[in-house]
Amino acid sequence: MMFPTRRTFLASGAAAAAVAAFIRDAGAEERPGPGARLTWYGQTASIPGTYNQLAPDADGEWIDQRTGERYTEFPTPGAAAAGFVTLDLESTEGGELVLWMTLLLAQGSRASGFIDANGLVGTRSVADYWISPEKLAELAPRATGSPRVIRGPYTAGGKTYDVVRIQSQSGGGWSQHTYDLKSGVCLASGTTVVGAAPLVRDTGNMTGRGAGSTSISWLRIAGLRRTSLPGPGARFPGAVMSLRTVRYSGTRSAGAAGSSPLTLPIDATFTIRSARPTHLTAGLVLPGAGDLERVVVPGVIGSLWMDPATLTSSGRGSRLDTDSLTGVEAIALGEQSGTVSFSLHAGAARRTYGYDPRSGLLTRFEFRQRAGLADEVTAMRLARAS
Repeated sequence: MMFPTRRTFLASGAAAAAVAAFIRDAGAEERPGPGARLTWYGQTASIPGTYNQLAPDADGEWIDQRTGERYTEFPTPGAAAAGFVTLDLESTEGGELVLWMTLLLAQGSRASGFIDANGLVGTRSVADYWISPEKLAELAPRATGSPRVIRGPYTAGGKTYDVVRIQSQSGGGWSQHTYDLKSGVCLASGTTVVGAAPLVRDTGNMTGRGAGSTSISWLRIAGLRRTSLPGPGARFPGAVMSLRTVRYSGTRSAGAAGSSPLTLPIDATFTIRSARPTHLTAGLVLPGAGDLERVVVPGVIGSLWMDPATLTSSGRGSRLDTDSLTGVEAIALGEQSGTVSFSLHAGAARRTYGYDPRSGLLTRFEFRQRAGLADEVTAMRLARAS
């Protein structure tokens, strides 16, 4: 379980068989199944359409000569980022794919911070990352209009795949997704979106509308492997599936080294809407973020629950997994103060989760992230589970 931040920049038993086939054909040494991880690498950028823009401000220095209203003028922001998406296959029960998705910021070729983590579930498709081969086979080639459907070869990771590429255009936006026809796995994607026209200073010292910023992003398959993380095949017990509300309370603070941090109270409340042994669906209410849709997967580091048997078998200080692509490390910290803790490391970022060794419930967590010269820390404890 992770909280999104402003830096957030993704049928039948045949579903599991299709992904397993991709993992096997791509050269995974071990038998595919729960525990497999697919990783994508991507970049995104926002290109300003105007140099400067305006915002209404009663104390602003610029005045519209036509209306007399005041504005503040400031440079149009532009930003760029790189990151990883990892999907861990946790369950294929009933032909349904249950995956744990982690979004990571990247610096250079390694992850430098956490953005979000959430579950994904599907039988015919899973977001933009996978579409069942049966569904892809139904798409007739189409060379004109939108969407266009193009079939042909595509090379990724030194292997050539038979693919279908779906290209769509809407208004000022464009997108393309390339899927392996045999497995349905997305090998590459790209999008271009033009934003709303901002207020600008027009000729004659009057307001007008300038060109919106253009957002460009791309994603490509980077690799696959088998992890040694806990979670694959785990199932929620009845006591957890009967819960309806889980609330955490704590603080969020930020401050530069050597200075007094600004600390604010924060609550996080999960309202469980449906429960199955393989996953829970819930709404997560966070201050300023509204009601977020969450899919909670059992047993993974960061879930609301981990198997007590896993907790008691994790040795203190042992490294559970190191991802050679992203550089993320998972470490078992052992039992301290009545909780069994695990830590995820990505560059200077740390995510620590503490679980009750008897019930398996997540009882505390702490997120640490360096942002420029400041450290951001979120520390939460279980307040109620009912």
